[in-house]
Amino acid sequence: MVYLSKGMIYKNTSEWELHISRGKQKFCLTGIQAEVWNNGRFSFGHTKTADEEQALQELTEMGLAEYETAETSVDEYRVLTRCIFCVPEFLPHRFSLTRTERKLMRWIKKAGIHLSTAELIFLEENNVQPKFCMLYKRNRQALTQRIYTANTITDTVLENQMEYAACRDKVVGLLLNLLKKKYLVVV
Repeated sequence: MVYLSKGMIYKNTSEWELHISRGKQKFCLTGIQAEVWNNGRFSFGHTKTADEEQALQELTEMGLAEYETAETSVDEYRVLTRCIFCVPEFLPHRFSLTRTERKLMRWIKKAGIHLSTAELIFLEENNVQPKFCMLYKRNRQALTQRIYTANTITDTVLENQMEYAACRDKVVGLLLNLLKKKYLVVV
C-alpha cells in the first residue's frame, strides 16, 4: 500500500509518543501507529507487513492517513486528491525553491481558497499564472470560474480529467518536494 500521513506534530514528542493535531482534533500515537504515521509524513510511505497495514487502517479511520492499495503513479495521484496542502505557521528551514515550486507555493498561499491537487494540476496544465486578479479572497470567484466550467463542474469530473493530464506527475512531484522541504503540511 502507498499512503500519505495527515496532520502535524503539535508539541514535543519522544521516541515513544507522537502528539498529532489535525484540525481541532488531537491524537497521541504510539508504537507501530507512530512509526507508520512518521514514515508517511514527508513523502509517500509503503507498508511492508500485515501489522503496518493494520496500523494504516487505524490511522485512516482516525483521519490521519490516506492510502491506495496499489503503488503506481496514478495511485499516488489518487491519494493526493484526498489531501489538502497548507503552509505551516512556522517554516523552520528555508530551502531554495525552483521557479515552478515558487509558482505552486504562490497558488497555495495566496489563492484565497484551499486548492485541491486536481485544481493545482488544472492550473499548471492550462498555464494559468498566479496573478493578482486570481489571488486572495476577493478574487476567489474569478479563480473558481476559471477552473470550473460546464465541462468540469460535475462532482469528481475535474479529478478524473486531471488523472490523465500531461503534467500530473510533475505537479505531484512538486507537491512532494515542497512537503519534503517542510514548506507544506497535509490536512
